[in-house]
Amino acid sequence: MREDSPEVPTPGLGVHLGIFLVALTTLHHEIILTRIFSVTLWYHYAFLALSLAMFGMTAGAIRVHLKGDMRPPSPLELGQDCLLFAGAIFASLLTQLSTPMIVHESLVGLWSILIQVLVIAVPFYFSGIVITRILTGFADRAGRLYAADLTGAACGCFTVIFALDYTDGPSSALIGSLLAVAAAGAFLLDSTPGDKESAADERPVSTAWTRQLVGSACIMLVAILAINTIMTQKNRPLIPLVWVKGQLARDHLYERWNSFSRIRVWGDPDLASAPFGWGFSTDFSYPSGVRWLHLDIDSTAATPLTHFDGNVSELEYLENDVTNVAHFLRRGPEVLVVGVGGGRDILSALSFGSANVTGVEMNEAILECLTGKYGEFTGHLDRLENVKLINEDARSYVTRQTDTFDMVQVSMVDTWAATAAGAFVLTENALYTTEGWQAFIRSLTPGGLLSFSRWYDRKNPGEIYRLVSLASQSLRNAGVENPSAHLMIARVLDEDDDPLAPGGVGTLILSRQPFDDAEIDRFEIACKQMGFDLILSPRTTSGQGTSYDPIIQQLVSGADLDDLYESYPLVLEPPTDDRPFFFNMLKLSSLFESDPVSEAQTAANYEAVHLLCTLALIVFLMAGVCIVVPLAMTRDRVPLRSTIPDLVYFLGIGFGFMLIEVAQMQRFVVFLGHPTRSLSVVLSTLLLGTGVGSLFTAWRSGRKEPRYVFLGLLLLNLALFGVATPLITARYCGYSLTVRIGIVILIMITMGFTMGMAFPVGFARSLRRHAGITPLLWGVNGAGSIAGSVLSVLLALTVGISVAYWVGVACYAMATLACYLMNRPVGSERGVARGGCATRARVTRDFNPVHPNEQNR
Repeated sequence: MREDSPEVPTPGLGVHLGIFLVALTTLHHEIILTRIFSVTLWYHYAFLALSLAMFGMTAGAIRVHLKGDMRPPSPLELGQDCLLFAGAIFASLLTQLSTPMIVHESLVGLWSILIQVLVIAVPFYFSGIVITRILTGFADRAGRLYAADLTGAACGCFTVIFALDYTDGPSSALIGSLLAVAAAGAFLLDSTPGDKESAADERPVSTAWTRQLVGSACIMLVAILAINTIMTQKNRPLIPLVWVKGQLARDHLYERWNSFSRIRVWGDPDLASAPFGWGFSTDFSYPSGVRWLHLDIDSTAATPLTHFDGNVSELEYLENDVTNVAHFLRRGPEVLVVGVGGGRDILSALSFGSANVTGVEMNEAILECLTGKYGEFTGHLDRLENVKLINEDARSYVTRQTDTFDMVQVSMVDTWAATAAGAFVLTENALYTTEGWQAFIRSLTPGGLLSFSRWYDRKNPGEIYRLVSLASQSLRNAGVENPSAHLMIARVLDEDDDPLAPGGVGTLILSRQPFDDAEIDRFEIACKQMGFDLILSPRTTSGQGTSYDPIIQQLVSGADLDDLYESYPLVLEPPTDDRPFFFNMLKLSSLFESDPVSEAQTAANYEAVHLLCTLALIVFLMAGVCIVVPLAMTRDRVPLRSTIPDLVYFLGIGFGFMLIEVAQMQRFVVFLGHPTRSLSVVLSTLLLGTGVGSLFTAWRSGRKEPRYVFLGLLLLNLALFGVATPLITARYCGYSLTVRIGIVILIMITMGFTMGMAFPVGFARSLRRHAGITPLLWGVNGAGSIAGSVLSVLLALTVGISVAYWVGVACYAMATLACYLMNRPVGSERGVARGGCATRARVTRDFNPVHPNEQNR
């Protein structure tokens, strides 16, 4: 006899639009936090934003599970929960900006971090409640709703870019709150004016009152957003960044945000003072009549905006900076400047008489500041006949160029700012890899020079050592048997022996051809006249003199490199595109050891690794709590042994999705050459493809295809692109941006399509077996995503991006095995499989892989 299940209402347009907007808001706010954290704290705290966002959503899912309310939520309930989501975003933003995070090994420091953690996670808690209630309450339509959720998240990538291009970080966060209010209004589209909360909820509020609240909140947020935007343009924002890097923010003349930086100009344009320099000679007598302004990125990375009226003779003081020492070897060449910044290297090339100068700057906001806002002050470098400025990633630019340059200059270019994808990456930089340097070498004329300048720590010049390692390996890869004939280094050390200061600056010069005696003589004379220390040249192999460095000589010679890499306390191996982390040199094995490079390890780039490892421990602990505690509280409702395959399945796809997503993100940051492109193209197309795959699986699930067809197709697809992606990026890296973006879209949509099949396939089976734990499974999936996001970066740092990718594939393989075990009834479940019950039998055509009559037997 047929057993009828309770009739389940069908979700209307409002529910689909609402979950779309909630997912959009969630990802929008998550990415905005990475930007704000990069400014107010340090770039590496972007990881914290991602993990806490996922933790908050997981906590919301567990709350739904523990409440045990499996009924379809009413539009009124969803609307009110979205209003709480919107209010939490607004309150969280104000609290976060008004409370400094004190990073200190004390109870006060711990309490400060705890406050920030709770404040950040609260909005995502409400987001998790809304999404989980929809997916579990309308389980029979979960495939379509999950597709709407993923599509909304994909669109969230673009709203961030547009918001930050037209307003500032706090205003962009307010836009997120406004989107959450819009989601509340969308849910109310499915309600009627007389609707009340159900008897199961203790908040009986009318629909009309809730709609009035939505309208009022909308008006209030729009007004605050408009006022803040207008006041920000006048440098008096209504919602300012009060605390920056643990200190009160200073006043500034100009500020602009975009999706991967916040630039700020400060100083007195009429004040003449000593010039700005990275590595001026200690013998240099500073002129006092130079006018310049500070331009910083995310409050830390600095570059000067130098006043220039067209008189090149006033720039002679730039010859005394060690970053320009290569110009003494080549006067009047065709120069490519990487990282234009405030235009200082452009002015240096002009001062040395360069015929033509091409400047490449990735950050459009900096170029606009240099040539637009402060164009009159800096002399409108873009209008000079022999200067060309290009807004693009330098490596992508030189890879595609057929023209060659006599000199490529890269002075103090680093990555201390989180990109809009900052939560998914760890300062990888395509300029500092062997593949990147080979592209630069190919862009040189036969006698061309490549000049790189980095900090030179007087006690432990780790950055220079790794630069030498990178240069030597790049030359060997280019077929050079004796790199020592192609390299020279000069340095300047600060007179002030401050243990917290970098100590000095070193410049490495690489020549495509071996240096001849005349060039070496000119270099030695320039170093002597300017007061630079000559550290390396083809003649410095005798071990004589105070400037001789045996480690540099060993790196250049290539003798016993493995022993040197193993014994040296920092990572010296040359970075590659598979491990493009030049600045993260701290070995994980030495994290908790006392060693002689403690000063270097306190620098921000090394602190990032400490934070990442600490975060990994916390995240894995949180993930464990999110799984164990809810299971312990529900063991009386569900046999725990029978839920193990379900838990393993959703944990596996959570880990796998994040590992593969982050790995592909890191690969394509290098391929596309721009963090904004990587975010908007990679993440959005992956999520969009995942949504389409989920929708397709829901549509096909009633047509008798075994679920293993979907999972087998997924594994095959991931394996194929795991092998093909590195080959494709290497083959097409020199093609136009349009072609590269098209390739990425094709790859990510195809991958996303098959990855989107995993969730609905597992959800359908789990719904049949244990309908009461479906909210928990959503939470477990989130816990896996939390841990996977951190694990992916740890793996990329230690063993490479490719390994992180294949670990993600292994997680999906584990999930496939768990899906097979989910088909084997355990204990009392055998009776359920035959007899059925009302709640477990409530599966409709979206997720029904068997004949519709069989489920009701």
